[in-house]
Amino acid sequence: RELLDLSHPDLDGMCGMAASKAGTELLSDLLLHESSTVRTNALNALMRRLYRSFLIQDMAIEDEEAGKMSCNFKFQFPGTAEEAVFRQAHVKVVKSFDEVAEVMKSDIPLQDE
Repeated sequence: RELLDLSHPDLDGMCGMAASKAGTELLSDLLLHESSTVRTNALNALMRRLYRSFLIQDMAIEDEEAGKMSCNFKFQFPGTAEEAVFRQAHVKVVKSFDEVAEVMKSDIPLQDE
């Protein structure tokens, strides 16, 4: 938690840490933390860890409250040419599985390129 409670944490460094120090389970638990800074950095680090072999651009995170967050970013598959198309991702954080059906009814804010 201390590594994420900074205005500019080393997110790339966290992606390479052992799972016991910065794994997906630990980062996921921090999405419910009371600090918006910790939550936002945890979601950013979680996406970078899950997509660590991809090139990521334009990460934008919205944090309404603990467990109610969203993240949009672009990613490119590893080993593709520089001019290859970037794909878009939209991730929504929910507090419980019961909320998934309602979230699936909402608009997905991705744009055609």
